[in-house]
Amino acid sequence: MSTVLTTEDIRNLRTGAHFLTCTIDPTAIYIYAEMIQRAMEDRSLELITVDELAPDDLVVAVGMVTQGLFIADMPPVGDEFLGCISAIEASLGRRVRAIYSLAAANINGIVPLMVGLQSSLPVIDSDPMGRVFPLISQTTLNIGNVAIGPIALMGVTGERAVVEVESPQRAETLVRALVTELGGWAATAMYPCSAQQLKEHGVHGSISRMIRIGQILDASTPVESCCCSPISWTPRASPGPA
Repeated sequence: MSTVLTTEDIRNLRTGAHFLTCTIDPTAIYIYAEMIQRAMEDRSLELITVDELAPDDLVVAVGMVTQGLFIADMPPVGDEFLGCISAIEASLGRRVRAIYSLAAANINGIVPLMVGLQSSLPVIDSDPMGRVFPLISQTTLNIGNVAIGPIALMGVTGERAVVEVESPQRAETLVRALVTELGGWAATAMYPCSAQQLKEHGVHGSISRMIRIGQILDASTPVESCCCSPISWTPRASPGPA
């Protein structure tokens, strides 16, 4: 069931994404949350399940890959992920129908929502990690033998690259080297696959879980009461077509 997210959901997601990661600088998470909330003033943001897509629809993971540079030190211009998605479409000769998070924590737990607003693509409530791991090869899609490439990258200076690679382990080496040369971080689009492949090998309910965690942590209700009566997050069905 698709869900139209609210600005309160974004605040809770921000808290949940921060809680599930180990980071010494959560600034970028808060910056992106604020940008998303502002963008939602004049447009809606839809969160869908993978079951709402056709089995052969092309979906792609979006996320930041860093190599020493804090994103908050040199923020993205804003078009990096759109360029990566376009590069994937050009490489495969197909349109991307939806996006999902590379990792369900830290900045990559919230970035896809901004990309969804920019691209008008729906965001899938799934990811291939279930949390955040240090390597792009550490995914359930890798375990399911889903190819990681082609991978599109766009870095600090606007330079971009497309890496034709299938092995996630080899991709880890190539992408990290490129990220260093691109300035210390890169917006990326990778693991282009069918909705059916994501359904079979992904971790589902990832964004919803971060929202629920944030709702509990941000609540004014004492922890003891929360333990006795857990707070639940009920998705709001998006309105049907006009």
